Amino acid sequence: MTRVAGVILAGGRASRVGGADKALFVVAGRTLLAAAAAALASCDEVIAVGPERGGAAGVRWVREDPPFGGPVPALRAALATTTADDLLVLPADLPGASAAAALLRVPLAGDGAVLEDPGGRAQWLTARYRRAALERALDEVTEPSMRAVAARLRLERIPAPARATEDVDTWEDLERAKGRATMAENTPEDLESWAAAAAAEVGVDPARVDIAAILDMTREVAHGVARPAAPVTAYIAGLAGGDPEAVAKLAALAQGWRA
Repeated sequence: MTRVAGVILAGGRASRVGGADKALFVVAGRTLLAAAAAALASCDEVIAVGPERGGAAGVRWVREDPPFGGPVPALRAALATTTADDLLVLPADLPGASAAAALLRVPLAGDGAVLEDPGGRAQWLTARYRRAALERALDEVTEPSMRAVAARLRLERIPAPARATEDVDTWEDLERAKGRATMAENTPEDLESWAAAAAAEVGVDPARVDIAAILDMTREVAHGVARPAAPVTAYIAGLAGGDPEAVAKLAALAQGWRA
């Protein structure tokens, strides 16, 4: 059985926000660090690389060498402290961590899988890597560049919606993430209670109903395909089990539909 270590990259200097700790930014009532830890909770273990902070239960902290050396030293530090077969990697400043992790819970055909944002850019730090392949690539590179590491790997690209790939690099990014979360919160006042009652009526655990993710998916479908396709797609997601991976895949499909 494949053992997977979740890895949170939390060692950046955050120069574009004046050195503020992006991992502790709060979106939708919790820190981005806590969101990443929750997204990786189903992994066999969760390792965070960077200066240790509180508020992320079940996380083991390690430090990259040199400190603030970037993702390549961070991945080396994570590998040195785990024997897992795969590493599922997320940055600590990703509001859509749960959607990203869901898309990356896939069987690996090559050396790994990486999310591709709506602009076609590979997100090397939102990815899943086979341990042996990643160790080999890290040993081969002479520069601390994830692009150089990725060039030595056979990586599947998984198209992903903006929600699963947009991290917080600037104050404007943070406001956008908060606005997206607020939009989900400001839906009709009885939506949450209705969702809980409807789920219970048909024997579904209400905790499995991620309202924000479903609204994001139906919005992508309505804009990228057609408005009537949104409820149809929600029904299809339900037939597929309604899990986060199915919802994220359908959102990604809608984003690239016109293309």
